[in-house]
Amino acid sequence: MDDSSVMPASGDGSNAERGRASELPASVELLVVGAGPVGLFTALRAARQGLSVGVIDEGLPREERGHATLLHARTLRLLAELDLADGLKRCGQLLSSVSLSLDGKQTSTLALTEPVLAVPQRELEFALHDALSREGVALHYLHRATTIRNGGDRAEVSVMRVPAWPPDASSDQPPDVDCSLVAAEFVVGADGHASQVRAALGIEAVRLEGIETYSIFELEDDRPPRDVLDLVFHGELGSSRIPLANGRVRLSFQILSGLSEPADGARLAELVSSRMAFAAPPPRAIDFGTVTHFDRRLARVFGRGRVWLAGDAAHVTSPLGAQSLNLGLAEAAGLVQRIADRAQGRARLDNLALFAQQQQREWQKLLGVNVLFSLLPGAPGWVPNLARRLVPALPLSGAELDRALRSLGIALY
Repeated sequence: MDDSSVMPASGDGSNAERGRASELPASVELLVVGAGPVGLFTALRAARQGLSVGVIDEGLPREERGHATLLHARTLRLLAELDLADGLKRCGQLLSSVSLSLDGKQTSTLALTEPVLAVPQRELEFALHDALSREGVALHYLHRATTIRNGGDRAEVSVMRVPAWPPDASSDQPPDVDCSLVAAEFVVGADGHASQVRAALGIEAVRLEGIETYSIFELEDDRPPRDVLDLVFHGELGSSRIPLANGRVRLSFQILSGLSEPADGARLAELVSSRMAFAAPPPRAIDFGTVTHFDRRLARVFGRGRVWLAGDAAHVTSPLGAQSLNLGLAEAAGLVQRIADRAQGRARLDNLALFAQQQQREWQKLLGVNVLFSLLPGAPGWVPNLARRLVPALPLSGAELDRALRSLGIALY
C-alpha cells in the first residue's frame, strides 16, 4: 500500500513535521476516524489506557493559523489528566466570569466556579499531536473509511487511500485506488459534521431550527486585558467578545442579513457599532475573518454495536459556548474508558449504549429538544426572553451548567 501516514514529531509542534511512515495496521483494538481535536484526544486517551490504536483521516494535516476556541473547566481537568493543561494555559487566556447583555444593557454577571481557557485551537491540536508522537501512535492521513461491517466481536472497516490532489499533471493514467481492510474491536467516528462513519451506520442527523450564520473576527486589541467573556443578545441574535492572549480578541456576531458580505474591516465596524458599542474601535488590520454557517443537528443515536460517534459527528450547535467541541472531548473520554473496561473484561458491551443514551439526553437539553424551561422564584425579568438562547451560549455543560442557570433563575427538566 502506498502509505500516506505521518508520525507526528515533537519539536515546535508543527503538523508539517514528519517522521517515519508506518503501515496502516490490519487489526487494532480501537480505530479512530478523524484527526481533529476530538479524534486526537480519543486516540491519546486510548493509548494511555494501553489500547492499540489506529487513526485515519481523509484530509491532510492542517497548516493554517486556525481560530481560537474555549476550553471548559471540565475539559481542562481531562487535559490535566494527560499532563497537557498547564502548557495550554501558558499560551491562552483564562476567563473567570461571563457578562450578559440584552439589547444594549448589561443584565447580569455570572461568576464561573472554575475558569475557562481561550486558546488557539491549533495549540490544542499541536499538544495532542506531540503527546501521540511520544506514545508512538501514527496518524494516517489521506485515508477514508468507506464501509463498516458492524457486528460480532469486531468491526471491519474498508479504508481507501485518497488520491493526492491535484493529480500528477505529467501522467495520463488515473490515480490508483488503494483499499485495505482494518479489523477493530471498536471504532470511534470523530470525523465531523459530514461524518462518513455516521453515514456508514445509516444514522440520520436531524436538523433543528435551521442554520445559524456568524461573522467571526480575530484581531489585535489595545484595551487593558480582562478575564471576562461578554455575551451580548439583540433579540434572537447572539454575539460574543472573547479576550485572547497577547493582546488579541475574538468577536463573533450571529447574522440574518448580509450573509454574502465579506468579514472585513467595514463589516466589523458596522457590527461593533450596532451590536457591541462597549468594545473599543477596531484597528484597521484583521488577523482572521470569516462567515461560517452552523447547521444545528443531532444524530438520532450516537452509535451502535462496536461503532460510536463523538463530537460534531453526533451533534452541531452554536459556536458561542464551544459546547460541541468540549462535550465531544468528554464523550471521547467516556467512550474510551468503557472500551478499555470491556477489553479488560470489567464491563459489558451494552455499557457503551447506556453511556451514549445519557450523552444524547444531555444534548437534547442543550439544543432545547424535549426539555422544559422553568423560571424559579425571583428570576429577573429579562430571563424569559433569553433562556433558550442562553443555554447553548454558555461555556458550560452538565452539572456546572445546571448550577449556573439556577443562579440566573432558570431550571431545566
